[in-house]
Amino acid sequence: MKSTIEERLLWRDGDFKLSQCAFCIHKTPSDATCAAFPTGIPLPILRNQMDHRNGYDGDRSIRFQPIADSDQYHAATGFPS
Repeated sequence: MKSTIEERLLWRDGDFKLSQCAFCIHKTPSDATCAAFPTGIPLPILRNQMDHRNGYDGDRSIRFQPIADSDQYHAATGFPS
């Protein structure tokens, strides 16, 4: 059975998490870089496998700082606010 585009874009809670980077003031808008990682954000951070409010090797002591409401950040990433 073929699904409609609406069905394909419907996500259940927990199906999909946005990267924490999408909510960080340090993120470069045009690519997967930021002030902490100007040559490329490490995959464990992009994939929310680690919370970048904590230190990460090579982050130049620049950590996640939210640009959005913390409740939105929690809902989208699954990390506590």
